[in-house]
Amino acid sequence: MALRRRTKRWLVAACVVVAVAVFGAFAFRGGTTASQTHPGTRRSATGLVSRRISHTGVPAITGRGRAGRRTPLPFHLSSITPTASQLLAGAPTAPPGWTSAVHTVDQGGLQRSYLTVEPIHLSAPVPVVVLMHGRFMTADQILGYTRLTSSVGPAIFIAPQGYERSWNAGGCCGPAWKANVNDVAFLVAALDSTLSSTPMADRSRVFAVGFSNGGRMAYRLACDMPGVFTGFAAVEAVPVIPCSSMHPVDVTVVAQQNDPLLTTNPGAAPKRIDGTTEPTLPVELARLRVLDGCASSGQVTKAGVSVITTWSCGSGTTLRYVWYPGGRHSWRPSSGATPGATSVVAAMIRSAHDLVS
Repeated sequence: MALRRRTKRWLVAACVVVAVAVFGAFAFRGGTTASQTHPGTRRSATGLVSRRISHTGVPAITGRGRAGRRTPLPFHLSSITPTASQLLAGAPTAPPGWTSAVHTVDQGGLQRSYLTVEPIHLSAPVPVVVLMHGRFMTADQILGYTRLTSSVGPAIFIAPQGYERSWNAGGCCGPAWKANVNDVAFLVAALDSTLSSTPMADRSRVFAVGFSNGGRMAYRLACDMPGVFTGFAAVEAVPVIPCSSMHPVDVTVVAQQNDPLLTTNPGAAPKRIDGTTEPTLPVELARLRVLDGCASSGQVTKAGVSVITTWSCGSGTTLRYVWYPGGRHSWRPSSGATPGATSVVAAMIRSAHDLVS
């Protein structure tokens, strides 16, 4: 009898060990959350979880699980802030004739990192683009997913890394917001360092571009740093902090109808993010028209399935809203006659006016 009891205990213990091992291997590979699972998911040599870029180079990040609830990432992913060496090792290959570098800055007792990607040889000043990733992403991932370096033309890209893969956009999001991290000061430091150390960085053409949480951060930068940016682009994002004044800038807003984190339909109820009620897109566009001194009515055009509304604004600036039917919370790829988010954002940067004195 005693032998049978011991044997039973050993079998139970063995089952527990096997279960833990299987779960550990499962978690190591990234789990099966709706927000991160992807057929091309792999783990890089640096230990960061990354995705093999598809032919579109675009991630699909739904951010929703069963019954429409947010599905959190495993703790080992959501709590990691990549080190500077990991960012550099994971950075996508720069286009031919370009180079990339990693930088660190001490800000508020934290060591923060950012990547820069720029042409090796420059004969004239070029735009500077601060490109901010979405929640759960990394700086190297947003560079690879958007492929803006291949679409904008000669430019200097700054890809900062968010605190625990998040940004404190004012009313959200994630660990950065909960810890009240001063992301504005970090981004100012990264931008100032790049402008002062790069003679060909054009201070009159500085742009903030962000996806999701990074798009919310782009709104905050435009509001908190008047006169610094020539324009900003928010892809699948609205602001989560009040802004009563803003220097006239070019603005591009990109949204898909079925994004579960946004409200694109007039009259529909607004969404709540981290306890903050965010504005609907129709309300936010009306606010931007007032702040930017735009005409009351815009010109509506169609390109493929996208609907593009363009308003002419004060000081020669432009507000552009690109809307796609269907879709989800993702960086929209181009398809046939339909321009994707990369094409739309690149067009803003290439055609921006020289506004900042």
